[in-house]
Amino acid sequence: MPVHSPFEHWVRRTPDAIALTHDDEELTYAELNRLANRIAHQLIALRSGPEALVAIVGERAPEFVAAILGTLKAGCAYLPLETDIPPRRLEELLDDARPEVVLLVRGGSLDAGRAPHVLRVDGALDGDDLPDPGLEISPRSLAYVLYTSGSTGRPKGVCVEHGSVSNLVDDFTRRLEITSSDRILHFGRLGFDVTVWELFVAFAAGAAVCGGAISTLHSPAALTQLMRARRVTVVCVVPALLGVLDPEDFPDVRMVVSVAEPFAGELVDRWGPGRRFFNGYGPTETTVLATTMECRPGSPGRPPIGKPGAGVRALLLDASLRPVPPGERGELCLGGVCVGRGYLGAPRLTADRFVPDPTGNGGRLYRTGDVVRENADGDLEFLGRIDDQLKVRGVRIEPVEVEAALGQVPAIRESAVTAQKLGGSAQLVAFVVLAESATLSDADLRAAAEELLPRPFVPQAFVRVEALPRSPNGKIDRKALPEALPLGGRGRSAETRLERELVRAWKEVLEVDDVSAEDSFLALGGDSVRAMQVAARLW
Repeated sequence: MPVHSPFEHWVRRTPDAIALTHDDEELTYAELNRLANRIAHQLIALRSGPEALVAIVGERAPEFVAAILGTLKAGCAYLPLETDIPPRRLEELLDDARPEVVLLVRGGSLDAGRAPHVLRVDGALDGDDLPDPGLEISPRSLAYVLYTSGSTGRPKGVCVEHGSVSNLVDDFTRRLEITSSDRILHFGRLGFDVTVWELFVAFAAGAAVCGGAISTLHSPAALTQLMRARRVTVVCVVPALLGVLDPEDFPDVRMVVSVAEPFAGELVDRWGPGRRFFNGYGPTETTVLATTMECRPGSPGRPPIGKPGAGVRALLLDASLRPVPPGERGELCLGGVCVGRGYLGAPRLTADRFVPDPTGNGGRLYRTGDVVRENADGDLEFLGRIDDQLKVRGVRIEPVEVEAALGQVPAIRESAVTAQKLGGSAQLVAFVVLAESATLSDADLRAAAEELLPRPFVPQAFVRVEALPRSPNGKIDRKALPEALPLGGRGRSAETRLERELVRAWKEVLEVDDVSAEDSFLALGGDSVRAMQVAARLW
């Protein structure tokens, strides 16, 4: 079944039910379908058929969701690109993806010539009601492409088919007992796969998707007000956000799914009473969430990542792709309908990570690179990585991709990127060898990186070294990199009452020992969630 078919079912059954809210805007199922069908018929008129890739460029808005649905209805696959992507990065992604059509939604812009067809999409609800295209779409048809960090130094486009998404949606709608009375928070970035879960799990049940602008979602007061006003019942978010919010403020939330990074059992103790609480795990290559663990208050330690979902196989293999004995560590390899098609335009990389199942059961496995073991209860426990891939604030980051971007800065001769604990959490640190006579400041280096990389990929600290440590075979020895100096405290002391309050809040949230009045919040490891924590302390 095409992933958008359940949405069309609810359009026919409950056309006046709310499908999507965005701050104060509301669209019913019929209104959202009207926008989506308008877009679908425009794409069909351009002869954009199966496997045609459609890039959607713009900011969070109802039109973006309508563009996703319209693209799928036309039998095409969508590539979501938000407006806060650095321009050079956006050009790089478009050059790699080569979409047939670019849809510009609210806030989106693009230089001429970046795609054969560029269409502007608006959110006007007037006009004729066009019929659903009703195209026959195979489960093996491409649904979307999402870009993740690449081990080759370039981002890679993960291709996922309709059948994989439908399996995910069916599984979670059933297991979590999602109904048309639910209201699911839309917090995930449009370019991250959590949004796939938020949108299509809701639409499969006739439920409402409740979101807002970035400014709303990144303010604890505004987000709390939105969730209470919309009476949100289900959230699928990173643990850091749950740490900011007070569970007592959300009596309507009945279900919490924590994703993207490990967390301590105390988080379940705070949010679990009176609710169902899940730990979800899954790479983009295996369609959002491949394993889950239902957690209960009072369980010590870090929760396991649980067991595979419906249609998912989990194997623990050694370096030769042989099963490891029960209880032993191994690389988690995932199989079944969840496995994506591969990487866009990268057959060698696809062949390296998507391998034939060596156990004789047929099909393919995706090698996650994650080291796990199975405990006595049959649940999988995450232990670490077999390679250099980093996970910083819930985002997968390949160091070589950051290093390749820094290599485009003329003043940087070479660099090595790693994660180190600066303050209370892991931060990206770049060790750079500058060209002779180069005199870039930390601010200059950061500004150069921000022009080339999305914000989560920009290092928090830059350490100048005369040479990078190398192993006997000439490769960079990341384990031999020195410890970076503590962040902060390199300017004048706080003088005013407001400055002192900000310094206090920054120290607590960023877990740094010293902060000056001239320090940069972002350079100290700040991000949108930590900004919410600061605001909550000053609120």
